[in-house]
Amino acid sequence: MSELWFEIAVVLALVVVNGALAMAEMALVSAKKARLQAQAESHAGARAALRLIAEPGRYLSTIQVGITLIGMLAGAFSGATIAERVAVWLRPMAPVAAYADALAIGGVVVAITFVSLVAGELVPKRIALAHAETLAIALARPFEWAVRALGPVARVLDWTSDALLRLMGIRRRDAVPVTEEEIDLMLKEGAAAGAFEHKERELVKNVFRLGDREVGQIMTPRTEVVFLDLAEDVAVNLKRIADSPHTRFPVIDGDPENVIGIVAVKEIAAQSFAGRPVDLRAALRPPFFVPETTSALALIELFRTHRSQMALAVDEYGVIQGVATLGDILETVVGAVPASDGKSEQPMLTRRGDGSWLVDGMLPVDELKELLAVKALPGEQLGFRTLAGFVMARLGRVPAAADAFAWANFRFEVVDMDGKRIDKVLIVPPPPARKGTTTP
Repeated sequence: MSELWFEIAVVLALVVVNGALAMAEMALVSAKKARLQAQAESHAGARAALRLIAEPGRYLSTIQVGITLIGMLAGAFSGATIAERVAVWLRPMAPVAAYADALAIGGVVVAITFVSLVAGELVPKRIALAHAETLAIALARPFEWAVRALGPVARVLDWTSDALLRLMGIRRRDAVPVTEEEIDLMLKEGAAAGAFEHKERELVKNVFRLGDREVGQIMTPRTEVVFLDLAEDVAVNLKRIADSPHTRFPVIDGDPENVIGIVAVKEIAAQSFAGRPVDLRAALRPPFFVPETTSALALIELFRTHRSQMALAVDEYGVIQGVATLGDILETVVGAVPASDGKSEQPMLTRRGDGSWLVDGMLPVDELKELLAVKALPGEQLGFRTLAGFVMARLGRVPAAADAFAWANFRFEVVDMDGKRIDKVLIVPPPPARKGTTTP
């Protein structure tokens, strides 16, 4: 009987080793690389884990070799030794004597399989998922020694696996870097779990948009820009400043196509406080021009380099199309902010009670696609950047109020025009499907 208990102890020990291998595998597979990198400077285990993760073929082959050897040893002990001893114990029992060998083998196989699955696979992997980085760091160094010891065997298995994959037309891919979509998904999950505020997720999402949006999408269009004109009386220019919430203005000298500088309200105020007459020309700063195709993210660095807070956006012909400021970039990230006069801009999107949306014509294309839950819009190759551009592209002309069209089950209706500019568009989504009906 003592030999039986010894053999059972050996099998249990093999199950424990199998569990350690399964735990190491799951910990290394599920550990967050960024968390390991954060601890790599001060922890040798983290560095070892990163080395293993960099070559997954080596450690996966080593684990498979170990698990296979353990399975063979456990099978040998359970089939050839433990089952035989259990059969000897069952044979004196008259009711089962005739089936002693079969019952012994079946019972031992079922028992060891159950213990192996629970204690050797499921429980270790659940623990590894719950404490991936901690276990990866703890197990990485001893596991590296095992990888070195079984290196030749693991390499042969790795090469064989690669050869078979190539025959199947499957190529090994390098690790894919984290994408914006994955980061947004992690933030979404974190917000749902309470680790992040939903507003924090929106801010991060909007920061990513800076790299995708062009200056032409965030600028104030030329038709809405307030210009100061040196050819006009000072009182006229001062009234324009007083009637506007802006703190910086582009300045022309009679010719609207020739901006000669930028003036800040504080410079004019400084002249007034000093008792000097207002002189716009003396307060001028050189104008700063950027292509309208410049990304909003690049514009931030250009503002820093040129020590400016206002840029004039020009098209490929050098014609001014609008003005972009640091405030426009801020609004791209945080949304509409109150102007200096305390008035807030109207929101780009207004949800109505019937489920439709009243949308500003200047809504950027990326936000429009997000609203419609589509990946692309027809005619994007034409280069439109806003909802107004999309509407004009679909209609093929400058629309009038009440013009409408349908696309992808959405109805678009021009509600308001500001001259030739589309001011507001009503977007009516498709009606929800009724319960019990199916779409053809």
